[in-house]
Amino acid sequence: ALSLPFAKGSQRYAALGHYYNSSEQCVCKWPIAGHVNHEDYFEADVRVVKLALKILESFNRCRIIDRVVRMNIPDVVSIRGNRKVLLERYINGVYEKFNSNGGWWKTHGTPGTLDLSLKMQALSHFSYHITGRNYLLCDLQGAVTEDGRLVLTDPAILSNIRTQYGDTDLGPEGIDRFFYHHQCNQYCQYDWLKPIIPAHNLQPVHLPMW
Repeated sequence: ALSLPFAKGSQRYAALGHYYNSSEQCVCKWPIAGHVNHEDYFEADVRVVKLALKILESFNRCRIIDRVVRMNIPDVVSIRGNRKVLLERYINGVYEKFNSNGGWWKTHGTPGTLDLSLKMQALSHFSYHITGRNYLLCDLQGAVTEDGRLVLTDPAILSNIRTQYGDTDLGPEGIDRFFYHHQCNQYCQYDWLKPIIPAHNLQPVHLPMW
């Protein structure tokens, strides 16, 4: 699988494979040459998903949109000796990227895709509100499964500190960039928190999936 990646993001490759002794498909992710592959490289991914799960639990409980949003939970495993990779279940569906960690969000596509994009923008705004202006869940991408669930994968967390959530945490500047380009829609609520001091003249950044 590692010799045949089907996707390349800004920092890592992704390849399709199967779990050991199983027919279930999985996605394997590993760093692009030049990115550090030290022992704790994927710890930030684990921290991001843990916080994302808490945010999604609140979001789903509030029933802000008409579907349940789930998060793919990755495992850090060792292969070919001590080489660590990230494994997660393959999501069978049409993948879409709805927003980035740099302020970009999807504004073109089918009516259904655009509606999902608005919902994911609302989820990002909700995350900032529910965490008391401390964190923003973004870089939202995934697919809708046959049973109607939206399953997300490989998100980013933007924080006020910019040290906890890896290289994709762009810190306060990333949060400012999101809100500079964010337009509250029918899924946002008027009393959700926003940055106290609005940002100005920040261009959106769109990175590829994975």
